Parts: sequence; C-alpha cells; structure tokens
Amino acid sequence: MEDIGNLQSMCAGKAERLELKEFLPPIALEFARREASRTGLWASNLDHVLRQLVEWSNGNPGSIVHMLKMAHFPRYYAGDQIKVHVLYLDYRMGRRE
Repeated sequence: MEDIGNLQSMCAGKAERLELKEFLPPIALEFARREASRTGLWASNLDHVLRQLVEWSNGNPGSIVHMLKMAHFPRYYAGDQIKVHVLYLDYRMGRRE
C-alpha cells in the first residue's frame, strides 16, 4: 500500500484551485440579477428577492442558481410577488422538484 503522505503532496492545492468560491455580496447580487434575467424570472418584488437570496446563500453561486430555479414554480407566487421566505424554507428543507 502506498504511503498517503506521498500522494497528498502530488494532489496538494488542486481542491483549492478547482473549488467554486463564494462571491462577495455585490458580485453575488450582480450574478443573481443576470441569472434571473437569463432565465426570464420576473416579479414585482424581484430586487428584494435577489437581495434575500444573496444574503441567505452567503454568496454561494450554486445555492443562488438553485433557489432561482425554484422561484419559477407557481407555488412560490402570490399575485405578482415571489414568496421568498417560503421558497427559502423549502430550499433549506431540501424540497426537490
């Protein structure tokens, strides 16, 4: 069996280089806006929703994209507004569509 210490030195730093880092809040907000525009998401409270999603996701782009995909479902709408708290609770509970 090979020594783990030798293998670690060959792979050192790859995980850090390939890891998708969390965005800073202004960058995450711009990312969320572009993703919402790209997917055609619209609501009268969209700016508030995007700010909440960025805050709750801590700038994690994967979380932002997932919650924005969830926001397209009719269950998260009340009139022309997105029910952001319900969406976030479902996201945290792992509800998958």
